[in-house]
Amino acid sequence: MQFADSFKLGQALLRIRMSCPAYDSAFENNDYSRTQTNSECLSRAKTRTGKHKSALVIIDKIATYFRLPEDLTSRAKHILQIHSEDLSNRTPIETALFVTYLAARDWVSPWSIDDFIENFPIPVDKSVIKHINFIFVEKSSLYKTLQFEVLQDEPDRFLNTIMPGLEKQFGGSSKIPKSTAIQLKKRTKALINLGDMYGLNTGRKCRPTIIATALIAYVSLLIQSKPGKYKPKSSKKISLYHNRQFECFKKYCVFGTKLLQSRLYDYMEFLKACALNITWISQPDKKYVHYFLQDILDLYSPQNGATPLLKLTHEQYSINVVKKNAASSRKFEALVDSAQQHIDNNSTPIDNQSLEYSIFYLMSFGVAKDDILKWSERAIRGITDSLQFRSNYGTHATHRLDSDRVELDENDMLDQEVGVYIHSA
Repeated sequence: MQFADSFKLGQALLRIRMSCPAYDSAFENNDYSRTQTNSECLSRAKTRTGKHKSALVIIDKIATYFRLPEDLTSRAKHILQIHSEDLSNRTPIETALFVTYLAARDWVSPWSIDDFIENFPIPVDKSVIKHINFIFVEKSSLYKTLQFEVLQDEPDRFLNTIMPGLEKQFGGSSKIPKSTAIQLKKRTKALINLGDMYGLNTGRKCRPTIIATALIAYVSLLIQSKPGKYKPKSSKKISLYHNRQFECFKKYCVFGTKLLQSRLYDYMEFLKACALNITWISQPDKKYVHYFLQDILDLYSPQNGATPLLKLTHEQYSINVVKKNAASSRKFEALVDSAQQHIDNNSTPIDNQSLEYSIFYLMSFGVAKDDILKWSERAIRGITDSLQFRSNYGTHATHRLDSDRVELDENDMLDQEVGVYIHSA
C-alpha cells in the first residue's frame, strides 16, 4: 500500500472512530492496515447513517421542540450512530426520543424519560422505549448504571431535587441539613410503603405521591426539631394543607396542582384513619395528623419483618375505589334479593326497563343467583334483551333450538328467511 493511501485511510478511520464501537484493537496501536476486520468496520460505518436516516431527522425535530442546544443534538446523533447495529430502524420515533433523552438528561434534570414521553406531542409506545433502554444497558458498559427511570425504583434522586421546594413551603431557607435530609428520605419511604400496604398508591402517578408524602414527612421533622415552637396547642400550630404553594413543584414534573392536592388529601384521610385507631390520640384533625406521623409509622409499619402492632380493617379505612365497589356490590345484592322476593310472591317489578326487572327475568328463566352476582350490569341487560327478543319474535321451533347441534333440519330457518334466500338466488 502506498503511503498516501495509508495516510488517507488513517484520516478516514480517525473521523469514524467514535462512530464505531467495535473497531479492531489494532487501531489502538495506530495500525491502519487494510485488514479484513478493519475493512468490515469501515463498511458498517458507511451504512449506519442510511439505516437510521428517519431517526436522525426526527432527532432534529425533537431538539427543536424541546429547544435543546446544538451540541446536545449532535451528541444524540452520535449516540445513535455508535449503537446503530443494536437498534432497530422500525421504531424511529421511539429510538430518536430515547437517544435525545440520553444526550440531554443532565441538561434537562430533573426530567426523566417519562417526562419526555408525556410532553412529546406525538404518542409513543412506552414498551418500545423500555426495550431500547435495556439494549443500551446490555450492550454498552457506558450505560450499565442507567435504569429505566420509573421513580418507584429511585425516590432518592427525586427527593434530592424537590428539597428546596419543601423548605420554602414553610418559610425557611432552601438548604436542608444533611442529617435532616437523611431522616426525610427514610420517613418519606416509610410513609409510601405504608400507603402501599393499604392500596393507597395503586394506579397513581409516582411523583405527586413522593411530593405529598415528603411534605408530610418534612413538616413532622420540623415539628420534632422545634417541639416548643410548634406544639399542638400553640397558636403557631402548622396546618398541613393551609397556605401551601404547590406551584413551585410544577417545574419538577408534569401534572396540575389539583393532582398534588388530591394526593396530599388522600394521605391526610389515611393518616386520620390511623390516628383514630390509636387510643391516646383524641379527636385527631386531618389538617394536623402530621403531629402523630412517627407514632403512626411505629405502630402500623412492620418492624424488621414482624407483624405490625396495629392494622386497619376495611371498615376503618379503604381507598375510594374499594369503597365504591363495595357500595355497588351492596346495591346489586339488594336488587337480587328484591327480584327473589318478587318471584316468591308471584309479582313483577313495576319498571320493565330497570336492572331489577332484568335480574328478575333471568332468575325466572332459571339463571342461578350466584351467577348473576358475577355478571356486570351490561351483561345482565344484554342477555335479558336476547332472551326477550327470542321469546317475542321466535317460533315454537326456534324456542327449542339446540345451538350445539351439528346437523341441520327444516326448522333451523324461518319461512321468511328461506324466502329471502330463494328470491335472492
